[in-house]
Amino acid sequence: MVFGDLGTIRQRHPLSFVLCPQSPLMIDEHYTDAYLALAGNNIPVGVMPMALMGATAPASLIGTVLVSNCEILAMLCLLQVAEPGVPVIYAPVSALMDPRTGILSGGRPGRGLIAAAACEMARYYGLPAIVSAMGTNCHEPGMNTLTAMLSGPDLLEGAGLLSGGMILSLEQMLIDAEVFHFCRQVRRGLDCGTDKLLVETIETVGPGGHFIEELSTLEALRSTEWTMSDLGGALFSGGVAGYRPAGPPGGSPCQGGTYP
Repeated sequence: MVFGDLGTIRQRHPLSFVLCPQSPLMIDEHYTDAYLALAGNNIPVGVMPMALMGATAPASLIGTVLVSNCEILAMLCLLQVAEPGVPVIYAPVSALMDPRTGILSGGRPGRGLIAAAACEMARYYGLPAIVSAMGTNCHEPGMNTLTAMLSGPDLLEGAGLLSGGMILSLEQMLIDAEVFHFCRQVRRGLDCGTDKLLVETIETVGPGGHFIEELSTLEALRSTEWTMSDLGGALFSGGVAGYRPAGPPGGSPCQGGTYP
């Protein structure tokens, strides 16, 4: 009723369905049966294995990618037999096990590498990609978002999640949106067009001058050349004085410490 009749749903794809194979190499019975009951409505499916390196996947990054890939391909075959042509999204959210505790460790750099490899596999099969680079168990956004972003996914999953996805924080969602905003600029790279070289402006200003009053500077401030903080610079412009010099109690944020 919200999206219209079945014909509208088939045509516009206003929603999708997520299926999570049970690593290693199992297809969940109940959720899969629930989706198969909807067969014929052309509802896109995100196949989202959650392999955990060293626990439910082999103890290597590429081995974890392989297990997740096999699970996605198995689901893809099942879905295409049930409803030929139904859209499928390559959506693994694989991660690493913390060897000290056995739980998910979302902040390790290997997670970003797994996400990047997943994007490459999705492109190889010609499928859209969703990868997980957020949802960290660190209390500071790390490098995983940038690593995954540089690989070019269609969607990033996990904004606002903390403690390995166990906590949803609205404040963290704002921070993650800011991180995504900055990572997107890195992904765009440098615009090397001749109009960006500003040779005439350099000649006009000359040695020892400044560019603050130049029209090109004002125009650049309103373009993608500058990535302005949506949070007023509170996160990235505070300098060293903006950080608590003693650090979080209980050790590093990545070891369970929290800021007061």
